[in-house]
Amino acid sequence: QVGECRITPPIRCCGVDYDETLLFAMLERGFRITNSDISSVVDLNAGEIWQNIHSKSRNMVRKAEKLGVTVSFKDGVDSFWELMDATYARHGVNPTHSKEQWTDLQNRFPGRIWCDIAYLENKPIAGVGHFAINERVDSSFYLARNPEYHDTQGMFLLISEVLKASKEAGYHYFDFGTSSVNMQARANIFLFKERFGAHGEFRHTLSWER
Repeated sequence: QVGECRITPPIRCCGVDYDETLLFAMLERGFRITNSDISSVVDLNAGEIWQNIHSKSRNMVRKAEKLGVTVSFKDGVDSFWELMDATYARHGVNPTHSKEQWTDLQNRFPGRIWCDIAYLENKPIAGVGHFAINERVDSSFYLARNPEYHDTQGMFLLISEVLKASKEAGYHYFDFGTSSVNMQARANIFLFKERFGAHGEFRHTLSWER
């Protein structure tokens, strides 16, 4: 017998046939909403990417370009993990994946999992680790950067180029991932993503126990 069930349905932009009626039916059958976080999503078809980026973020992009920051798409894991190590060392925690696991996933799912990297004088300074959820949605599972190069604003340039590339590749949405943890908002994360045109979508977790 099943004693308990816990499920987090995909967010709406994924195109899955999930609506409020299903949510109601689950609640009627004894499920409870045990967590609700917000995922920040950019609608890539809502006009030109550049025009939807906030003016302050566009200024950051221009600064990075003037400094000579460049972007490399579908780059190597070694450079990306250099940024991952720098990022997670600051937080004192480990990422969800090890370098070996990420490499294995890239090899198992070519074209679905990859990393893009911003460089300054051949030094990796910012990176995005992608999971393409389906043909509609590209997502950033990891945002990583070298804090020593924060003032170069390389992440702003990288994100703007990533959004353009995702649109050109035919994706309809770019999911930045959650901007809250256990129903607690991270205001600075919300602001960063919203300045690239992101809006919020609920990611509910429902639980049932016998």
